[in-house]
Amino acid sequence: MKRHNKLTSGVILICFIFTAGFFYNKNVQARKLTNEWKTALQYNNHDDEIVNEKSVNLTKEQYESLKSSYLADSITYDEFNSKVDALKGLDSFNEDKNERQAIEKIESFRSTYRRAQASASDKDYKGALEALKKIENSIDAVYKDKLNNLKTEIDDLVLKERENAVSAISSKTSFLVWVDIHTQSTNVFTGSKGNWKLMHSFLSSTGQTGKETPKGTYTIKDKGKWFFSEKYQQGAEYWVRFKGNYLFHSLPMNQNKKVVDSTLGEPASHGCVRLSVDDAAWFYNNIPTRTTVYVK
Repeated sequence: MKRHNKLTSGVILICFIFTAGFFYNKNVQARKLTNEWKTALQYNNHDDEIVNEKSVNLTKEQYESLKSSYLADSITYDEFNSKVDALKGLDSFNEDKNERQAIEKIESFRSTYRRAQASASDKDYKGALEALKKIENSIDAVYKDKLNNLKTEIDDLVLKERENAVSAISSKTSFLVWVDIHTQSTNVFTGSKGNWKLMHSFLSSTGQTGKETPKGTYTIKDKGKWFFSEKYQQGAEYWVRFKGNYLFHSLPMNQNKKVVDSTLGEPASHGCVRLSVDDAAWFYNNIPTRTTVYVK
């Protein structure tokens, strides 16, 4: 009986040891598997980070390429926006606000240039030059050359247009003066009928509405260095008469010879042709009497 009990106890002990060993091995294996799984996850996450980083770098490269193409004028602003919008659909792309603002500023200047180009095509040379003047110190390098070339082209067209406009007019001196009311400019030519060459173009102001400078062809009568009108309480330096009381003269002044109105480039006078003080002095000193004056 005792022997039977000892045998039973031995069998139970062996089963316990075996069972404990089995579960211990399973636990070790489970820990090993868990560690392997964690390691695998770390590798996967690292791989995802690498993929995401590559994706971010790729979209940045694509954006920089698009920006370079736009700045080089290889693609239009609309094309640039369209392609950037496609990139915005990717989670890996986020456009820098400062870069966008800089590009929008550049496009604003370029749009003004294109409007000036359109004005020049419509022969609105004054409007084109005014638009170009607003952006000449701000336009980007790529468009700077285009702007300068357009200005030169306009200047050449204006020169040819003005010389053609007075080609058939004669003068008893080697000078001819054309007051262009549309452009508010006084143009001085040298030469002779059929061969007039533009020498100077002065910014002017002709008569305001209701007091318009009379259109027609006249000649220089006489000149003087100063006058003062009691009626208008204004005077001017370097007056040159071309018809009755109609004169070329400097900006209007008070009795102390101080300028009271510096307006030029738009109708502003009582009928005379205003010039800057320096331009009026040049006109007074260089244009002889009997010179033809054409106002149109």
